[in-house]
Amino acid sequence: MTLAVLLAGDAAGTDRRDRLRDQLRRAGATSVAEPDTPGDLARLLRDGTGPVLLVTAGLIAHDAVLWHLATEPGTRTIALTAPATPEAPGLRLATTRGLITAATPGGAATPGGAPADNHADRSAAADRSAAAGSGAAGSGAAAGSGAGGGDAAGAATPGGGAVFLGALRLAGHDRVRAAVAVEHAGRETDPDALLAGLLAGGVRLTAYPLRLLKARRCRDRATLAEAETEIAAVDEERARLRLAVKERDDFFTTVFVSTWSPLVTRACARLGLTPSAVTALSVLCATMAALGFAQAGRPAMIAGAVLLYLGFVLDCVDGQLARFTRRFTPLGGWLDTMADRAKEYAVYAGLAAGAARLGHGEAWWLAVTAMALQTVRHATDHWYGALHDAAAARPGTGEAGDPPGAGRPGGVPGTGEAGDPPGAGRPGGVPDAGGVGGALGRLSDRVIADGRSPLYWLKRIVVFPIGERWALIGVLAACAGGRTALLAVLAWGGLAMIYTLALRGLRSRTMRVSVLETVDAVTLRDDGWCARRLWTVTGPLDWLVPAGLRLLEFAVVIGTAALRGIPPWLTFALLFALAMHHYDLAARSGAGYRRRWEPGWDGRSIVVAAGGGPAFPVLAAYTLCMLAGRVVTTRTRDVRMPGPPRPARDAEHRLVPERQAR
Repeated sequence: MTLAVLLAGDAAGTDRRDRLRDQLRRAGATSVAEPDTPGDLARLLRDGTGPVLLVTAGLIAHDAVLWHLATEPGTRTIALTAPATPEAPGLRLATTRGLITAATPGGAATPGGAPADNHADRSAAADRSAAAGSGAAGSGAAAGSGAGGGDAAGAATPGGGAVFLGALRLAGHDRVRAAVAVEHAGRETDPDALLAGLLAGGVRLTAYPLRLLKARRCRDRATLAEAETEIAAVDEERARLRLAVKERDDFFTTVFVSTWSPLVTRACARLGLTPSAVTALSVLCATMAALGFAQAGRPAMIAGAVLLYLGFVLDCVDGQLARFTRRFTPLGGWLDTMADRAKEYAVYAGLAAGAARLGHGEAWWLAVTAMALQTVRHATDHWYGALHDAAAARPGTGEAGDPPGAGRPGGVPGTGEAGDPPGAGRPGGVPDAGGVGGALGRLSDRVIADGRSPLYWLKRIVVFPIGERWALIGVLAACAGGRTALLAVLAWGGLAMIYTLALRGLRSRTMRVSVLETVDAVTLRDDGWCARRLWTVTGPLDWLVPAGLRLLEFAVVIGTAALRGIPPWLTFALLFALAMHHYDLAARSGAGYRRRWEPGWDGRSIVVAAGGGPAFPVLAAYTLCMLAGRVVTTRTRDVRMPGPPRPARDAEHRLVPERQAR
């Protein structure tokens, strides 16, 4: 962040402006401008390409609020928001999956007239808890990145329930459109007019909800003094530490890790460790656990289970440390993603080797199948999340010339009738009101919004997320052996996949959105010379295509190995290399990466089927060498920056730490 702009504010005296200037510099701004007219602001925005932090002079906030807003990773334009109250000044906002879809003047009803959702109540309760000085060590349910943790559950927010606090982090690619919005506003440098102009101009605005830390937009001296008192009552460092933990995580992580991992996070910060260093320690623990499982003896299996748990704790801590210290790098996010998958599959190999040592030679095939299943599941998770993003961002059905959101309830894409509450009939967030898919969508959103109910936790557990997988492996490996652990992983993982695919298939049909039409499908499907000449399948279910191609490629490898008597450990090695290759492609999706001189899934399948046994080690080595070459030669901008954690709907749906799906 090089430029910050201080806008007009009603309650901003000289002392307040001086304090805000200092806060903006501590947030990372090298220069702070104070334009007098809209023309001056428009010229500032046009003269440059980097991100800009725009803050109303009437804002009073913790230092960390502006720091977090300025350092939030990614290239999105984000707006600082808080739960709406009747007396709060500023625009009322409606959001869907974190995207701002409509804005109305302060004091007016939000689109559709629906009341604010209970996320606002939960946020207020969390704020009161922080103000009371609750310790970070007991914050298992706390979460988020920075001042906010993203939209609650990533679902639609009925009625908005949010108010704009007058602070924007404007992405560099949106500066010109922001300048146009300022020129068209034709009034003072008002942040509300700027946000409304950006929304009307088609800019994708992401809500950045305030939690735990305090910020308030003041328009008179009385509210200024009241806000000062509120800020002084909150322990800023404790709140920051709590915000470093995800607001909504899986059951095992929330109960058995997040209750004490902030203590480890604080210790790592004081020792000066980087998030990547913690990732390396996590890899070391998981590798030692795999070696312990490979010994097959009871003491070694118990030691492996303990090391596996410690490795998982450190796996959580690396993300918490990055959010606590605001040390985000593209390479660090990529490393976390790849290390998480490599650790898990190394543990599968250790379990199989230990079981084979005891005479269960089929355990290697169990490990092969478990790895293939999990890789395909991750692909479906990734692309289902992309489907929801595409649905939430799809243009609406208003008349030509209308601002984004016109012609649909709450400014949300969809087909709801006039008078319906925001979200009715929309493909993004909550599906259409009719049909099985719509009913499932509404039920899912109600369960997610309920936060901590038994049904919510059941929904999180049944999809077999990473915490539950590692817990199951550790307990069963220590008590019953590696073969039993692999069988359990396969059984639960298979049922979870059937469950998620069935529900997601029904929901996606109501969205009527294609994902592959909006991306470089050839690269992300990993097509080779033959496949890229085939017809591209698009439609509501095209999010299943990349996962289906992964399944087809893995089936060719496994089938060839079975028919030709190739050792299962060699099959595992080749599938491991292919899985890492696909995770790397997913981590680079959306960053403009283009493959060159790579055979694609079809070329590799032909090589495997034709070459038989000799092709396996050669192709595995070639794939890993190509992966290493991409890491060495590709610029870090080609790896997608991680964003704030965003909970999955039905399972882990991201392959990159944008939502920290490990």
